[in-house]
Amino acid sequence: MRYILFLALLSTTLSAQSAPRHTELPSREELDSISIRGIALYEYDRAAWEATDALLKIAHPPPQDGGQYVVFRMDDFWYVDFGRLTAARDTFYTLYQEFRHEPDTTWFGGRTPSPSPNVKNLLHSARAVATALDAFGAVQKRPYNHVALPTANGEWLVYLFPAQTVSTSWPLGGDERFRISSDGLRILERHRMHNTVIETPNNEMADSAGNKRVAYFQVNVTDNRPEDTDVLAVLSRTPSLPAYVGVDGYWVYRIDPDGRIRAPRKVTPP
Repeated sequence: MRYILFLALLSTTLSAQSAPRHTELPSREELDSISIRGIALYEYDRAAWEATDALLKIAHPPPQDGGQYVVFRMDDFWYVDFGRLTAARDTFYTLYQEFRHEPDTTWFGGRTPSPSPNVKNLLHSARAVATALDAFGAVQKRPYNHVALPTANGEWLVYLFPAQTVSTSWPLGGDERFRISSDGLRILERHRMHNTVIETPNNEMADSAGNKRVAYFQVNVTDNRPEDTDVLAVLSRTPSLPAYVGVDGYWVYRIDPDGRIRAPRKVTPP
């Protein structure tokens, strides 16, 4: 037998700075944009944890040396710079760097010969993350990951989402996206993607009756469409399974294992 795992995400009040809730269903172009951002989010997050693992195999930087990181891609190379942002937030110093060539899986790098200062893109990315963290506030009891995606017009999309803490589950919820100015100093828009954090099983084990999971199902209450981190979750969970996302009005979307979002279907309420 088969079953679909159901996930409920609870509602909450959003701040006055939040992006407006959509009232119309998204176009195909809008759904493709969510997929593109979700895939990029997954790739940047994967690069960050792979590079961190590679660095820890050859060095153990103290928190003050490698406590902040910036991920960027140039041509077919991924780079992750570990370092620190000055208290005045006017310079980002790279102390360690890891890099790899796509599609190779091996990371190279280590400590830089001397602290490398940056006052442009790396600084702006690190500063955008710091600006988002200031607004998001402290989170108790669990670590959070961050990703800063550059946009076509030079701004930043900064994502804050709970980190995976055990291999048997993937966290979904408690996440927020910030649109931040190109210099990393001003929040232009913020959007709460999900509310309560729910741990979704991340394994192939069947239940006691022998039922095997074939998909995930969740209800989104913050908007009427899937979120970028819904795509991230589909790409990150193992085994690779689709997710169904229900929204207001009894519309249901399907996110395929490659990140593509299918047009919503109307379902009949019970």
